Amino acid sequence: MTETTEVMVREEQSTDIVLPDDLDLSVAGEENLKTGDVGMPPRLRISSQNKPIEGTSPGDIVNTLTGAIYDKVEFVPMVFLPTTRVMWPPNFDAGNIPLCVSDDGEYPLQDTTRATLPLLGPCSTCEFSQFGDDGTPPACKNQRNFLVLALVEDREPAIITLQSTGIAAAKQLTALAKMAGLRKSIIMATRLVSGDKGTWWMPVFVIGRKLAAGEIMTAVDFRDELKNLVITADLVDTNGATPASGDDGPAPVLYDDELDEVPF
Repeated sequence: MTETTEVMVREEQSTDIVLPDDLDLSVAGEENLKTGDVGMPPRLRISSQNKPIEGTSPGDIVNTLTGAIYDKVEFVPMVFLPTTRVMWPPNFDAGNIPLCVSDDGEYPLQDTTRATLPLLGPCSTCEFSQFGDDGTPPACKNQRNFLVLALVEDREPAIITLQSTGIAAAKQLTALAKMAGLRKSIIMATRLVSGDKGTWWMPVFVIGRKLAAGEIMTAVDFRDELKNLVITADLVDTNGATPASGDDGPAPVLYDDELDEVPF
C-alpha cells in the first residue's frame, strides 16, 4: 500500500503593508558564490551559412538556451559588457578549442580546458593581437559583447556577441544603443552578404519603437542587477562565417578594426 502525503500550501493574504525603500531584498550568502556559479543569460546567435545550427536555416537568430528561432528580435540594450578575445588554430575545425582565450580582453585565461596554448599577455602587446605590416588581420579576434533585454516571449536578458565580420555591426549597435538608451527598442535582423571570399550572414540593427513605462522599469531593474555580470568569451563563431578557411569553403577575411565606423 502506497501512502500519499499531501502538502498544504497556504497563500498569504495581501495586506496594505508598505515595505521600506531601503529594505535589502537580496539573497544572503552571495559572498560564497564564485565566478561561474551564476549561470549566464542565453546568447542570441546567428545560424551560419557553412554550419547551420541544427533545426534552423542559415540567417536565423537562435536563443542558445531555449532553442527559440527568430527572423528578427526586438530588444533593449542594457549593458556594454567587456571585450573578450579568442585565437583559433590556423586550420579551424568545429571540434577545435581555441589556442588562447581572454574573458576580459586584457589577459589570457590560464585554463587548458578552454585553451590549448594559453599565452601570458597582456593582450594589448601580444604579437597575435596586432595587424601585420602588410595589413594582415590579427590571429586573435576581438569579441564585442552586449547585455540586452529581449522583448520576446518571457522577456529575458540575453547576450549578443559580435566578432570578425560582425565588428562593423557592433559599432553600429553601440551608436544606436547610446542614442536610444532605455527609451527605445532596437530591432536585430540578418542579411546575406556576398563577396570575393564567399557568402556569410551579417547582423543588422535599426532603432525600434518608444518603450512603455513598464518596459523601461523592467529594463532598469535588470540593468541594475546584471551590470556587473562576469561573462566568458563565446567559443562559437557568431557571425555566420568560420573563423578560418576550412572544408566548408573560404571564410571572409574581414576582422576587427579594418572595417570603418558605420555612418549615420
